[in-house]
Amino acid sequence: MNVKRFVEIDSLRVIASILVFISHFSYYFLEGNLSSTGHGIAGITGRFAVNIFFGVSGYLVAHSLCQKDALSLFYIKRAIRVLIPYNVAYFFMGFLMVALGAINIAYFSGAPITNIILNSGEYSKLIPIMLGMDGILNIYFDRTSYFLTGEWFIGVIIFLYMLSPLLYKVIDTKLTNALFFMILVTVFSTVMFHQVDGRIKVPFWFFLARLPELYLGMMLYRYQDLVDLYKKQISLVAISVLVIYLVITLSIFPNPFLADCIIPLSPSSWFFSIPLVTLTFIVVRHINILHDCSAFNSLAQISYPFMLIQHAIINIYLPHLPTKEFSIFGYSFVLFTIITVTYILSIRIKKIATPIERFLLSKASMLYVPQNKNDIASTNKL
Repeated sequence: MNVKRFVEIDSLRVIASILVFISHFSYYFLEGNLSSTGHGIAGITGRFAVNIFFGVSGYLVAHSLCQKDALSLFYIKRAIRVLIPYNVAYFFMGFLMVALGAINIAYFSGAPITNIILNSGEYSKLIPIMLGMDGILNIYFDRTSYFLTGEWFIGVIIFLYMLSPLLYKVIDTKLTNALFFMILVTVFSTVMFHQVDGRIKVPFWFFLARLPELYLGMMLYRYQDLVDLYKKQISLVAISVLVIYLVITLSIFPNPFLADCIIPLSPSSWFFSIPLVTLTFIVVRHINILHDCSAFNSLAQISYPFMLIQHAIINIYLPHLPTKEFSIFGYSFVLFTIITVTYILSIRIKKIATPIERFLLSKASMLYVPQNKNDIASTNKL
C-alpha cells in the first residue's frame, strides 16, 4: 500500500513526540534540586506539542478527504489507523507490567488488567479503552477505567475526525470563506469552553474547544501553495503576534509555572499557539527543503506507539527514583535512558500492529472497489 509521506509532517510528529515526553518527564522535577527546570519545562513543552499534533492531524485528515473516498470508507480508515495501534499498545504494556511484577509487585498492581486477572474487575471497563475513550472519560468526567496508555487527546481527535468532513467542505471553497469560518470556529470553541467550564475537570480539553488547531492544520494543507508563496509575510505576522503576546502575558500574568502563563488551558492560549504552530510549520518545511532530514524523519513511523506508551514508561520508572536529588546530568542521563527504552518498545508495538492495520485497511478498501466492468461503468456515470 503506497502512502504519500509529507517530510515536514514527519519532522513535526517526531518533534512533538519528544516534547510531550520531556513534558511528562519534567513533571517529576517540580520539587527538589531541579525545581526551576521542572517549572520551566513541564507543561509548556507538552501543551505546545499537543497544538502541533492537532495541526498535524488536521493536515493529514485534509489530505485524506481530498482523495474523495466514500465518507464511510474515510471513517473506517481513520478508526483502523487510530484504534489498532492503540489496542496493541494497551495490551502490550499490560503484559509487560504483569511480567515485571515478578521483580516488583508494584508493577503488577499497576497493570491495567490486574483486576481481571484477580477476578475482581469488570470486563465492561475495557470497552472505552478499546474504543480509545479511556483517557477522555477519565479527564472529563473522572470515570475510572483500566486506564494506562491513553492520553486525553486520543479521544478528542476521534471526535474531531467525525467533524472534519464538514470543516473541509468550507475550507475547500475559497480562501475568504475559509478565513471567515476560522473566526467562527474560534468563537464557537470559546463559547463551548465556557459552557463546559465547571462541569468537567479540564474544559479546555473538551473536543469542541479544540477545533481551531485542527482547522488550522486543514487550512495549511489546502492552501499550502499560498503559504509557500507568502511565507515571509506570514512568518513576520506570526512573529509579531508572538512578541506582543509574550510581552503582555509575562508582564501582566507572571506565574512560576510557565505553561499557565504562556499557554494556559483556556482559549486565550490561541493567541500564542496558532501563530507559533503556523510559524513552526513554515520553518520545518523550509528546513526539509534545504536539508535531507530523512534519518530524523524516519522516526515518525513509530511516533504514534511512542506517544501511546511514553507516559506509562515514565510512570513505571520515575516513582522509584530519588528525583528530588537529581543533578542536571542525572536529569539528562535518565531522560535519554527512558526515551531509548520507549523507542525500543515502540518498534516492537509497531511490528505487531502494522500487519493487522494493513490487513484491515486492504479489506476495507476492497469493499469499495467495483467488482466488474458493469460496476465500473455505473460508477463512472455517477
